[in-house]
Amino acid sequence: MNATPANPLPTGTDKFSSVVESKITYHSDWIAVRELTIERAGACGIYAVVERPDSVVVIPLTPMRRTVLQRQFRLPTSTSAWEFPMGAITPGELAADAAQRELCEEVGLCDVGLIQLGNYFPVPGLSPQTATVFVAPVGDQKLDAAIQGWSPVEEIAEVQAFSLADLPRMIGDGRITDGFSMSSLLLLTLWLDLKVSLHA
Repeated sequence: MNATPANPLPTGTDKFSSVVESKITYHSDWIAVRELTIERAGACGIYAVVERPDSVVVIPLTPMRRTVLQRQFRLPTSTSAWEFPMGAITPGELAADAAQRELCEEVGLCDVGLIQLGNYFPVPGLSPQTATVFVAPVGDQKLDAAIQGWSPVEEIAEVQAFSLADLPRMIGDGRITDGFSMSSLLLLTLWLDLKVSLHA
């Protein structure tokens, strides 16, 4: 899937620096590199910003507190690890529509309800990209049927159901290394804790 980078970083000032020049030095279907000439404390310097499409992360969740992870190969690290379903938002697409599309394409779970948990900047010192996180409540039988009928997609080698209780251990032993997935798990944990406290 091709996607253009997110909106260019606006020029302006903050309490630390002012942007005196902004130019794109590299552009592809996936990223752009913007070189900013900034003035800080009377001196000029260069700051590079990577512009990427905004993205979504989708966490399927069953009444039995099971979810789906996909084992995906990532070329920059030459490794495979378990991740939540995720992907880029295409130009003009709503985040919720992107979440539905990614979950259907990558896992085979289609036409599910979504609850938005929040959003964050994955690497704010490098990129203005945002990630929006959704939970997709789904029945255990529907989840199992999607996994059984799943076929390999792009670099995704496998999908599998896991108990939420297993995920911290998977982070600890290195089976989950993706920052998007770990940050999204934190938002899910906070949301679940809030639900418990409201019903206590």
